[in-house]
Amino acid sequence: MREVALKLLFMFSFLTMAGCQTGGEVTQADLDAAEAEVQAVMEDFWEAWGAASFDGGMAFYSDDPEMAFAGDGVLFESKAAVGEAYRAAFELLERQEITITDTRIHALTPEIVYAAQAATYAAVSRSGETSP
Repeated sequence: MREVALKLLFMFSFLTMAGCQTGGEVTQADLDAAEAEVQAVMEDFWEAWGAASFDGGMAFYSDDPEMAFAGDGVLFESKAAVGEAYRAAFELLERQEITITDTRIHALTPEIVYAAQAATYAAVSRSGETSP
């Protein structure tokens, strides 16, 4: 398996809103809870992609028409455009072997959590072929 570059789908860095809302002083427990929530979402995200579930993986992305996706040197203007580009390829996959090699999660506030992951990746087709 090869190490996936930062710009690819399999390594991502994002700011996300955690579900915790606080009304006053932020405690370490608040920050820990936000980080744990993001970790759980990331695990579900990779589980869906590992199962080669295009719809399951894409369910984590916004349907907002202002949302754009970058991948393979192309900027996709919508979630639908990503589907047009990749859905057929996913139909040929049995699974994806994704191994997270590095995880960094840091709650800036309970509502804003920075998360970055690196991973190795291989695709296994329905015919049994594996490609990096």
